[in-house]
Amino acid sequence: MSSKSYSCTMEDRAVIAAIFIAMDEDGDHRLSREELKKGLDRFGIKDLSDTDAEAHPAADKRAKLRRAFNEMDKDKNGSLSEDELYEGLRQAGINVSKSEVSKLATNLDKDGDGKIDFEEFVAMFDE
Repeated sequence: MSSKSYSCTMEDRAVIAAIFIAMDEDGDHRLSREELKKGLDRFGIKDLSDTDAEAHPAADKRAKLRRAFNEMDKDKNGSLSEDELYEGLRQAGINVSKSEVSKLATNLDKDGDGKIDFEEFVAMFDE
């Protein structure tokens, strides 16, 4: 892994601080994954999959899952509805019924919000 050094002017630092503050939705001075994702999405950065797959196989798996999740997320709201999950699985060649997807979605939806977020989606492949 290479280490790069960057020099920032005071103006650069002010811009970075402003971006950080805008992305820190809950004001805890930390960026959660969700805050970072939402913030990067606002700047048009949808996929950070420029990782070295051989050096980081887990990151490569995650990047592939991210691409699959994003393709399934038809309304681009950052979560999958049961219908999006159903259609995505069918398009991937997995023959499932709507009732099977409903049961799967219920099991995956750990926070009970009725949607499958990316972390819940990833958990399906970790178990």
